[in-house]
Amino acid sequence: MGDLEPGGLGRYMEHKSMVTAMDKFVMSDINTGPFELCKFMHMAPLIQSERRIVDEAFQAYAAIALFYQTEEFLASEHGLPFRSSLLFDQEERAKRTPDRRSHVSNPYMPAELWTDRDELLRRNQRSKLDPVYDIYPIEWRKRIRTVVMTLYKAGIIQSAYTPQVKGVATAAAEPNRALDFYLDFRAQSRPKFKAVLADPTPLNRDYIVKAANKFAAQHGSARFSALRLWSAPHFYPMQASGNETFADDRGRYWAWRYMPKDSPLSEWNTHKIVSDMMEQYRRIWGNQVRVARDLILVMGKDADECRRLSEGVTWATQTRRVYEMDFWRSFVNVDAGFLERLHPVWLS
Repeated sequence: MGDLEPGGLGRYMEHKSMVTAMDKFVMSDINTGPFELCKFMHMAPLIQSERRIVDEAFQAYAAIALFYQTEEFLASEHGLPFRSSLLFDQEERAKRTPDRRSHVSNPYMPAELWTDRDELLRRNQRSKLDPVYDIYPIEWRKRIRTVVMTLYKAGIIQSAYTPQVKGVATAAAEPNRALDFYLDFRAQSRPKFKAVLADPTPLNRDYIVKAANKFAAQHGSARFSALRLWSAPHFYPMQASGNETFADDRGRYWAWRYMPKDSPLSEWNTHKIVSDMMEQYRRIWGNQVRVARDLILVMGKDADECRRLSEGVTWATQTRRVYEMDFWRSFVNVDAGFLERLHPVWLS
C-alpha cells in the first residue's frame, strides 16, 4: 500500500477485519439500519446502475456502528478478536499522536527544511535539478531508497521515461522527527492559484473547534465526528496529474500514479476534491458537514443524528471510488470538549 507510517498497514488490515465482523454481527439479527441509510442518502436511482451501492452502504453502516454498538459487538463472538483494540478507546488513542511527516506542499514548507540541501548544493555548485548521486550523505540515500523501493513495489510510483523531471528526492528532518523523504519541486515556477481552488490553510484546528463549539451552544445534545480520509504519509489517494516526476539519489526518474503531498498545491486540490464530494449531498445535510482539506467535521444535533450523518459521509466518500476513511485517525460520536482537548495534529 505504500504506507510507511509505523504500524499503518497492520492497523488498516485490523480495521478491515473489524468492519467485516461488525457487518456479520449487524446481520445476525433483524436490522433495518443499512436500508434506512440507503433511503437517507437517496440511493435508489443509483442501485440500478451500480450493484455495489448496497454493499457499500452496509460497510459504511458497520464502520460507524463500531463506535455505537461497541459493548454488544465486543461481547459477541464476532467481536472477540478485537476486545483489546485501541480503536475503541478514543480517549487513550487521542493521546498517541501519529508519527507522520507534514502534509504541507512545497510552497508552504518552512525554509528551514531545505537548509541542509541548499547548503550542500551551494558547496558543490549544483542547481536544484542537478544530479546528486555523488554528494548526498549516506544517511539521506538510505532513507530515500527505502521509501522509493516501498512506493515502487506498492505500485504508487513507476519508472518515468522523460527528458526532464520536475523535482529531486531528498531527506530532511522536521522538528522532533527522524529523517524522512521529501521532494524538492522548488525549481518549478510558483503555481498560479486557480479561481476554482480554495486555500484550506485557515481551516485548521481552531476553525474546527470554533465550528463545533458554536453548534454545541445551539444544540445541547450535540455530538460530533471528525472523519479523516485515508492517505499515506507521502501521498494522497487521488490520481496524479502526470507532472509529478522526480529523480532519486541515483539519478533514476520516477513518476507518481497518485498525488504526492510535496506537489505544489496538493492540499488545495485535495480540499477541492473532498469538498466537491460532500457538496453533492448538501441537500441532505446542509451546513452540518464541513470540509477542511481531508478532514470532514460531522455535526449532529444528538447522537442518533450524528450517527446517520457519519454513515452518510462515510458512504459518500467510499462509494464507487478508491477513497477510504482512516478511522484510526478519526473520532466518532464525541462532544465538543473532546475535540477541543485533542492535540492540534489530529485536526490539522
